[in-house]
Amino acid sequence: YDEAGAWGNLGLVQLSQGDYDAAIAHFQQQLQLSQTIANRSGEATAQGNLGIAYYYQQQLAEAQAMLNQQRALAHSLGDVRSEGAALGNLGLVYEAQQDFTAAIAAHREQLTLFEAMGYQQGIKNALGNLGNVYYYLGELSAAERYQRDCLALAQQLDEVRGIAASWGNLGHVLFAQQAYRSALACYEASVDKFRQVGDRRSMGRALSHQGEALLRLGQPVEATQVFEEAIAIAQQISDAPTVAAVLRHLSMLNLN
Repeated sequence: YDEAGAWGNLGLVQLSQGDYDAAIAHFQQQLQLSQTIANRSGEATAQGNLGIAYYYQQQLAEAQAMLNQQRALAHSLGDVRSEGAALGNLGLVYEAQQDFTAAIAAHREQLTLFEAMGYQQGIKNALGNLGNVYYYLGELSAAERYQRDCLALAQQLDEVRGIAASWGNLGHVLFAQQAYRSALACYEASVDKFRQVGDRRSMGRALSHQGEALLRLGQPVEATQVFEEAIAIAQQISDAPTVAAVLRHLSMLNLN
């Protein structure tokens, strides 16, 4: 019986439910038990779990410390997949700290590691992460290139959720380039894929972006229909940020 693993699994459920304090408590139990029985691989996993939970809590210094510990331990164990995961998550922490140079370095190192071992899923994640950083930096041609590569790989792997996210991220880049018709097509594809996997939160957000693209294309009637579907979903699942964003757009439409 893997008691440490059981604590970790319980923490992951709580993490997915947004109960971060409880998740952290269980990941700390996982870490402590793994250390007690000298399970070094389990220790690295627990450090990674804690890093992600602290990241979600916006405790970025703690997240960075845990992920660096995971990275060092995974490297010493020769566990490339765990080391690469730590690098990817460190990149997200650096982005949240507005340290984009460090974020790019972490994601590039992650990409290099996963390319060397031929881990396609990891390569896809690293490409998407790099695309997101360049998007935040306003380097849109680089962002587009990485997001298109990420989408192509997600399609090759037939990973529906990854395809949905990639379409959405590419849509953001094209929207920023004022290529609104192309962005709209991306958001529509993203909505379809999220609908397919039953991810209502992501689907509602993609619908909100679809409505924005329709507005920019001068199609207020179609935009209103899409916004109404988005807000219905967002209210059902208590997604307050999406409700607020859509209400803002609808109020602007009513003013015009």
